[in-house]
Amino acid sequence: MQEQIKLLVELQKVDAVIGEMQRKREETPRHLAGIRAGLDAMKADSEQYKAELEELKKDRRTKEGLLQMEIERIHKSEGRLKDIKTQKEYQALVKEVEQGKKLNASREEDILKLIADVEDREKVASEKAEAIRVKEEEYAKEKDILEGELARIDAEFDGEKSKWDVIAKTVKPNVLKMYQKVSERRNATTVVPVKNGACTGCHMGLPPQLYNQVQKGAEMHQCPSCHRILYWEGNNG
Repeated sequence: MQEQIKLLVELQKVDAVIGEMQRKREETPRHLAGIRAGLDAMKADSEQYKAELEELKKDRRTKEGLLQMEIERIHKSEGRLKDIKTQKEYQALVKEVEQGKKLNASREEDILKLIADVEDREKVASEKAEAIRVKEEEYAKEKDILEGELARIDAEFDGEKSKWDVIAKTVKPNVLKMYQKVSERRNATTVVPVKNGACTGCHMGLPPQLYNQVQKGAEMHQCPSCHRILYWEGNNG
């Protein structure tokens, strides 16, 4: 039975390697998807920011257009002053010109604020674009590395599976069935040594009689608590 235990320990080692390969196979696409999602979120934020920037620019152009129209209107009104015949009409036109100039002064302040805001936002937009460029480079490098790792795993996976099959053929059918049943529940820790009277899988103490039987190694034994297959490594003090 000791020979069967040794085979199960070897089988477990191969299972651990295969399990790690499968974990990486599953984890890599999720990892890349997470990076991609972060990159897409950055791009969406950048596009929204650029859209808001374009609205500011549009608002500035509109105000600049209105300012220019008012300047031309004031210029025409000032040109008409010399042709006015009555004092009343003259005063009305002067008042109109003054109101236009006040309105333009307010518009000029708004335009200056918009210009400053646009410049600040253009700087931020540029920073966002640079951050996206860097992130895209990081993603591309990470993708190449991970895809290379997956290619290596795929190349080695069949070899490990073949190794598992070779070992499994030398294990007694009933023992292999027990191993696979426990493995489904306990994953990579199916076969564990006993130490200081306890199962090292769940750390529960074993009945003295069972502990002695495991040390003899004449039969296959399982932990009463976690059902892992037990074996004796020697005197662990």
